[in-house]
Amino acid sequence: MNQNVLPPMYLQVKSFFIEKIENNVYKEQEKLPSERELSEKFQISRMTARNAITELVNEGYAYRDGVRGTFVANKKVKRNFITLDGFSGYLKQSGVVDVKTKVLEFSYIEADSWLSSKLNVPIGSGCYKLVRVRIGNDQPMAVEHTFINGAFTEGLLKYDFSKESLYNILDTKYSCMPKKSVNTLEMCYFNSYNANLLEVKKGTPGFITKGKGYDEFNNVIEYVEIYNRGDLFKFTYELRR
Repeated sequence: MNQNVLPPMYLQVKSFFIEKIENNVYKEQEKLPSERELSEKFQISRMTARNAITELVNEGYAYRDGVRGTFVANKKVKRNFITLDGFSGYLKQSGVVDVKTKVLEFSYIEADSWLSSKLNVPIGSGCYKLVRVRIGNDQPMAVEHTFINGAFTEGLLKYDFSKESLYNILDTKYSCMPKKSVNTLEMCYFNSYNANLLEVKKGTPGFITKGKGYDEFNNVIEYVEIYNRGDLFKFTYELRR
């Protein structure tokens, strides 16, 4: 560590630990050195050590657990706005091995004015509503509300989406798998319903993604709202000129 050049020492210490965490030198749930240990190791003040730890916590690399100390946080799942893939696919690509789905609701409904505008169908059209909790490594990660255009998916209720992939069924059984998706990403605060399902406190901040999925003929096949735990996900996108 060099105390005579920029960036400030607390940022150098933070960068040191980020590199170690990303290279699994410090593993998930492993305890990090205390402020006293950091100040001795790097020959810095306790305040500088505290600022470095605070930066790690603020950026999601670590968390504080009362008097027990500071620990490495679980790695966040990367979700991107570059490729169109099922939710389970994103989890597995990020190294989440044990992926499960709990179906809370799967029903046939008629489109009201709100759903009519989302799926571009007449009011009263037959649609499907599918509500699922996405679970990774025994931890609830997201609540997904999916509305599916019934004009292309007759008989969809016979499938068990706690075991089946929705995208796989749309592709192999109905030939209407979405080829394009238009999405928005917003910050949200979980209400009691979603907080309970995600096992967090009411008012905990997270992210909501909303998107329409289109088939190759530009028909809207699905409209999806996903409530993502903010401590478990990070989002990437690609820009090109």
